[in-house]
Amino acid sequence: MSKWFKRRNTKGCSTTLICFPYAGGTAQIYDAWHEYFSLLDVEVIAIQYPGRMERMSDACIDNAQELISCVIQALKQENLLSGRTIVYGHSNGAIAAFEFTKQLEQQYKQLVTHLFLAARNVPTDKAKLRSEMSDEDFKVELKKLNGTPDELLNNKEFMDLISPGIRADFAMGENYRIENGTKLKSSASFIYGTEENITQEDIDDWQMFFQHELSVFSLPAEHLFVNTHRRELLPILKQVITPYISLKLRDYSDIY
Repeated sequence: MSKWFKRRNTKGCSTTLICFPYAGGTAQIYDAWHEYFSLLDVEVIAIQYPGRMERMSDACIDNAQELISCVIQALKQENLLSGRTIVYGHSNGAIAAFEFTKQLEQQYKQLVTHLFLAARNVPTDKAKLRSEMSDEDFKVELKKLNGTPDELLNNKEFMDLISPGIRADFAMGENYRIENGTKLKSSASFIYGTEENITQEDIDDWQMFFQHELSVFSLPAEHLFVNTHRRELLPILKQVITPYISLKLRDYSDIY
């Protein structure tokens, strides 16, 4: 199996759900998803970035285009993009998920069945440069995001180990820009927590880059609801995914 992803259900599902983690996250945040979606005959493929977990010795990548090019090649080598492909990206992972969808459309003439963008606004020049913060400011910022316990934030050895990967992830989002005129043909949804800093303007900004209207869902949650509100999040994905699964595999070649 490729080091680029984690998969458990390899029985040959006709639908795959490609999942990208938030900044500093790993493929393991989607562990509970494998069993849940296997009941729908959907295989979860969770992306593992270099510099994380068992890939700790691999050099981090801070460029979304380069990262996604590697991911697509790894998936194609194992013939995992030949059926229905659904994509989920949380926070910084939404940038990776968008770029993944864009590369499939523009370079491979292939639409994803559905794209889920979660908890992330469109990247702009106004983004806070977390990747360049001092170590102390960086710790403060991570604490605000509620993704790292205090005992780990105050563990220098741990922080020295994980900081390069988190900074690379932040840099990927900070440096990414969507080209003017981009209009993806794939269908998509936007999901956000009502207690995070997402506005209607942020939703409208994402809509600019799609030909079809975005479906919008909200959860009464903070930013990392992928961890804290799984019971509310997964049924939303199931609701959107289920109609696609009942359809025959679609050949998109006639669209181009």
